[in-house]
Amino acid sequence: MTLDEIRDRIRKRLGLEPAIKTPYNLCDFKPTYGALFDDYLDGYDFWGCTDIDMIYGDIGSFITDDLLAANDVISARAPYLTGFFFLFRNEDRLNSLYTQSADYKWVLESEQHFSFTECNSKWDALIDGASVFDVDTEIESMTEVIRREEKAGRLRTHFSDLGCEVFAGTRFTWDDGKLLEFIDGEAVERMLIHFVILKGRYYFTFPDWDEVPSRFHVLPTGFYRDDELQGLKYLKALPVGTIGRRWWEQTMKKVQRRFP
Repeated sequence: MTLDEIRDRIRKRLGLEPAIKTPYNLCDFKPTYGALFDDYLDGYDFWGCTDIDMIYGDIGSFITDDLLAANDVISARAPYLTGFFFLFRNEDRLNSLYTQSADYKWVLESEQHFSFTECNSKWDALIDGASVFDVDTEIESMTEVIRREEKAGRLRTHFSDLGCEVFAGTRFTWDDGKLLEFIDGEAVERMLIHFVILKGRYYFTFPDWDEVPSRFHVLPTGFYRDDELQGLKYLKALPVGTIGRRWWEQTMKKVQRRFP
């Protein structure tokens, strides 16, 4: 859809006047998608949101039938609702849950980004163990709404760390649908990698493979095939030569795109 089509849909289905300037403004609208796109959801038990800077492993190993049956909301981080992956049960009460925020109309009609879906950008405080009810926020976010409903016994939730956003020198291997993180030589299965931090690092590059291999590796410097990984030392400190080569290749690609 175009942004104009999205704005028109918001006016008709949500009764709001959106001040959406760029697609990024839609991040705050994610909790509304059950209502905004309800005409796409017939026959589905759950709906959810994700991001495009992701690699998924075997989702079914983590989001099982038993987990779905026991919960109404599923988040990929323990401290807060995650915009890069969440699931809501496809019921009217969940699809309209965003309206339980005292600030939803202000947020959704503003040009400002509020991190409404998550926690009003208070990630660090919640990761450090603070309660969302004790953190001073500008708005009432969806994490606060969900935790309040959970506390009142009106909502069943599952908040757990299902993936990785911060690389600590470990290697990830995607192998025919399985995503494994190698920690001290031991393989731990993960559901996803989110490149929210790495994608902005000058030394990290995404591949330009014509065909995605059935097995590849992700390191703090980028993507590697099996043959490219041999002899590469990556566990503690990445080789200066590797970082420099990656930076040079990325720089030259940008130059070639600008001055073909």
